[in-house]
Amino acid sequence: MSMSSSNARNRLQVARVFVKDDVNNCDCDTRLRKCDYFEWKDVALDDGYYKNLIYSIKQQLDSKEDLGVIKNLRTKNVELEFLLSKEKSLVASMEKGMCDSNKSIRMYKLLVVVLIIGYLMFVLF
Repeated sequence: MSMSSSNARNRLQVARVFVKDDVNNCDCDTRLRKCDYFEWKDVALDDGYYKNLIYSIKQQLDSKEDLGVIKNLRTKNVELEFLLSKEKSLVASMEKGMCDSNKSIRMYKLLVVVLIIGYLMFVLF
């Protein structure tokens, strides 16, 4: 009985896979039967490695999110500092305007007093 070329090829491929120590196969009954899957596992990469890798990736993601939050907060801080300086300059200009208004009011009061005294002196004398 002669084997077809595809059966021989499948047998060789499966035989090569079975030779490797770090391969978990599907526990096929014969080497001639084609396996549905192979689970490749590197001995150096155990579950702890993957857990640590996932943890470190999560930490990196959290730090990047933190950096994004920090960047947004810094931007907001700069905007608020600008608005604060703008408000301070507005308050300073309003205070200056009030001082100028108070000086003007005092000058008008003094002028009214001088005019009243002048009128009284003119009328009485």
